[in-house]
Amino acid sequence: MHATRTALFTGALVVAVAAALVTGCKTGPASFREKFGVDTGSARITQFYFSGLGMDHAYLWVIEPVDDALIGSIVKASGLTPRADAFDGSGGLSSDFPAWWDADVIERLAEAYFKNARGQYWRMWVDRQSNRLYAQWFDT
Repeated sequence: MHATRTALFTGALVVAVAAALVTGCKTGPASFREKFGVDTGSARITQFYFSGLGMDHAYLWVIEPVDDALIGSIVKASGLTPRADAFDGSGGLSSDFPAWWDADVIERLAEAYFKNARGQYWRMWVDRQSNRLYAQWFDT
């Protein structure tokens, strides 16, 4: 009887931990809204990535098409400033990112907005030629 209780308890614990991990990792739109303070409106998230169930979380989003109103909303809601005023030379965490996140190309885009606050980092790059917005949030 004791072995059955232990097995049931262990099984319930495993399910509870798995549920907590899954629910802690929000979908692309929900995590973007949480981190940047706005919905994407009629633009859609075409790529999404999350890493870091422990410490050092990283989120990546690709949003299409570029919408000036959305960019303005993101900048205002998140308190981002143009890179010319805020660039600190610290690219985001970039280890093990998916192939669609080409940091060498993205971080060279001329239109970029950044914010750093208490170990949290917001990054947004606008690629007008490809009609894409790249957003990144990470903490350390």
